[in-house]
Amino acid sequence: MVTKLASAGHVLHVWNRTAETAKSLAGKNILPHETIEDLVSALPSPKVVWLMLPAGEATLSVLDQISADIIIDGGNSKFSDTDKRAKVGFLGIGVSGGLLGASHGYCLMVGGDKAAYDTTKPILDSLAKPSGAHAYLGAGGAGHFVKMVHNGIEYGMMQSLAEGFALLSKKGFDVAKIADLWQKGSLLSGYLLDRSKEVLGQGFGDTLGIVHESGEAAWMIEEAKSAGVEIQIIESSLAFRRKSQTDAGAQQSFAAKFLAKLRQAFGGHDIKKTS
Repeated sequence: MVTKLASAGHVLHVWNRTAETAKSLAGKNILPHETIEDLVSALPSPKVVWLMLPAGEATLSVLDQISADIIIDGGNSKFSDTDKRAKVGFLGIGVSGGLLGASHGYCLMVGGDKAAYDTTKPILDSLAKPSGAHAYLGAGGAGHFVKMVHNGIEYGMMQSLAEGFALLSKKGFDVAKIADLWQKGSLLSGYLLDRSKEVLGQGFGDTLGIVHESGEAAWMIEEAKSAGVEIQIIESSLAFRRKSQTDAGAQQSFAAKFLAKLRQAFGGHDIKKTS
């Protein structure tokens, strides 16, 4: 995201908890800093700070250190936490697009202060180009609520692909060939199937099928239950991921290995190896 914005002409001041990561980005329009305080003080007015940190304490602790005109939480924070933070100049933005967002454009789900959204539109326009988009969805944690539902749906779609390809593989079909076929005109074609084709073409090697969760599906299930909405597919998808985290048999299954590799393919998530 940093390099995409810099290439569009935006000047960025960057900080990372690992100083070397920030330094490695140094270049035209990108100025690294060793501390958050240095970064904020170097920003021109209006000062816009965008955080991309894991949800929970990591984000909350950094937010407490920042004073700026506009603060954007671009991580997958729980919408209720974002509601509590809601104030003038605060935006909670759900970001989707994975590793290819840099080239294809990101999908940005925005909630919070409408005036701050209007001010940051040039930034969001640059991140969305050429094929992404952004939209203002409401006050408070609205953007993070929509991203929560997005990621819950993603769990179900990934699980369906994993189970379908597991059956095809068990019956001796060439699953990479089928994924390639389905990507050309079928109703299943799309981003996840494209990544599935890559994963199936590479094979699983020594991948251990431990499929991590990032919290959004569990939050969505809680919200759905309180709203009286049944979401059985997403519940079972989360249950499978949790089983894979402790059950040795599940970790050796085609479906779990596929899911672990698929998460790595679209989001760069770490995977465990058998040795």
